[in-house]
Amino acid sequence: MLHRVARDLADAQAVLSSLPSPELFPGVGQTLELLAAAGRDVAACQILLFLGPSVPENQRTAPLDLLSSSEQPPSWKVHVVQDMAPGCALVLVLMLMTAALSRTGAVPVPSAPRALPPARGCHMAQFKSLSPQELQAFKTVRDAFEDSRLQKDWDCGGRLFPRTRDLKHLQVWERPVALEAELALTLTVLEAMANSSLGRSLEQPLLTLQHVHSKLQACVPAQPTAGPRPRGRLHHWLHRLQEAQKKESQDCLEASVMFNLFRLLTRDLKCVASGDQCV
Repeated sequence: MLHRVARDLADAQAVLSSLPSPELFPGVGQTLELLAAAGRDVAACQILLFLGPSVPENQRTAPLDLLSSSEQPPSWKVHVVQDMAPGCALVLVLMLMTAALSRTGAVPVPSAPRALPPARGCHMAQFKSLSPQELQAFKTVRDAFEDSRLQKDWDCGGRLFPRTRDLKHLQVWERPVALEAELALTLTVLEAMANSSLGRSLEQPLLTLQHVHSKLQACVPAQPTAGPRPRGRLHHWLHRLQEAQKKESQDCLEASVMFNLFRLLTRDLKCVASGDQCV
């Protein structure tokens, strides 16, 4: 067991020492010092256990692979072991306590989680339902958009938000990711319409969506590498939204977003706000 501990400590030191820019990681220097000190204590335990208590300290010998030295002759070498007992005793006590607690079941054995824990600071329950005033503001802007749409002849392709799409089909951790992408596209399109004839009607809906989006940021990984990678149905949905921004005209994006507003607010947002209760 001591050999394994020594190996793990050496591996940890090697990883930290190989960092390209240690100064960017606060505490690396102190951690390396602690690991080195722990390594010395473990080495002391290896030596004392190897030699046994019957040999006087000033006459104890040990194999060279148990002691650090710049030059290691291929033979036994006598080392005077000084001040090793305190550190070694501490290591042994900790190891014995761990072994005893493990046998009695006092130390919990970690198991693979069935689902990802909720992100810190993710509080979406307040959005299970919006106020009647907020919903009325969205209805007003949608109705105004429909009136203006009658005056134009648009030819848009397939639905950007098909009716078969449902966040309930995703895992709980995937839903905020999908909603964030949907909400980000909605904000981008509506903000571009702020200077149109709908600008005044869009003021309150934009404030509401921006507030929801700011709270939702805490529920999704800050970087793609911080959590599981999107795949399957989620990957398909995200790819669809990304491609739409490149291929669809602004008029078609506006129509898709406007006609999806109440679905976003009353179904998708409510599902994310309900967490694992959305089934």
